[in-house]
Amino acid sequence: NFKTALQNDLDTPTALATAFEVVNFGFKIRDEQKLTPEIAGEIADFLENDFDPIFDIFPNKKTLAPAEIAEIERKIAERTRAREEKNWKKSDELRDELEKKFKIELIDENGGTRWR
Repeated sequence: NFKTALQNDLDTPTALATAFEVVNFGFKIRDEQKLTPEIAGEIADFLENDFDPIFDIFPNKKTLAPAEIAEIERKIAERTRAREEKNWKKSDELRDELEKKFKIELIDENGGTRWR
């Protein structure tokens, strides 16, 4: 839909609406805790390879590889276990490791953890 809109006399309103739908879909399934590394990778791929070359709004972007996303998810699961066991030191170490290695922020909410 995105490419079709752009090929249709550069219909940017429809192209932007399509990109907005993709991003909202990602947020929706993330909130439902159904976002997989594969889907996250597909969304990131669309934003990096289709959307950004046209609109150039991510000047200092870093796209994570699917393996990196999987590692982040594993570390978050390990951190969740540490928090459940009240091992705050390990929990903090894992958070700090993720922030340092991947430059991401962890957000604890609704009984779970998400990252950006």
